[in-house]
Amino acid sequence: MAALTISFALFLIAYVFWTQTFLQAYRKIFRFLPTKLFDRVEEIMREAAPGLASIKNARAAFWIIVTSLLQWILMGGIVYVSLASLGLWLHPLASIVTIGIAALAAAIPSTPGYFGVIQLSFWVSLQMFGVEKADAFASSVYFHLSQYIPVTLVGLYYVSRTGLKLKQIKEKVTEE
Repeated sequence: MAALTISFALFLIAYVFWTQTFLQAYRKIFRFLPTKLFDRVEEIMREAAPGLASIKNARAAFWIIVTSLLQWILMGGIVYVSLASLGLWLHPLASIVTIGIAALAAAIPSTPGYFGVIQLSFWVSLQMFGVEKADAFASSVYFHLSQYIPVTLVGLYYVSRTGLKLKQIKEKVTEE
């Protein structure tokens, strides 16, 4: 997993520094794709480059890495607390693996709030550490609700401060 992550990071860095070369290679290699898909992927590649350009700045890249690592450590800590609250005293690596699998699972289109996806990812990852399905499920619910409820409440608070009603937001979303 680490090798895959490092390879992907190096690929992104190369992509940012040599965007035009990557686009030219894409045009040559993937021209067999249907036109609509080909154009859409090329558009995404063009739009992604400026968003990733901050890694050209060494200082910005350093702080991006530092804050990313801190976020992973904090999220792993929350998983660790979720497990420990059920008496599951696993190695901290189990928490990091679990949050990594949950993050990958969340990247796949799923249900609103990732309900079910988080539970499945906990079960799959914690099997490697000998955790029973019921315990994995219970810890995933604890973890998930500890994330979902505060974020939802803060979101609702700020929506109310704007004066918008949920009905107005729903109507706006269905228009688009």
